[in-house]
Amino acid sequence: MNIPGIHDILMWLVIIALVVLVAMSGMCLNRMYIHRAHRKAIAELHRRLLEESCREEHYHEMERSMSRE
Repeated sequence: MNIPGIHDILMWLVIIALVVLVAMSGMCLNRMYIHRAHRKAIAELHRRLLEESCREEHYHEMERSMSRE
């Protein structure tokens, strides 16, 4: 069995470093996309809840005005 030379060891270290770099950048991009999608989903939910509460307030005001008559 031959002892690996410094060139072979450096080549493997560069390959490992590239794999780690690509994996880490992929995780960061994925986290960014998930965070953006999560923010949009929360904003949409918040908007729907706000619309629903406005509708309920309007409905209750109509009921109150009809009961006064």
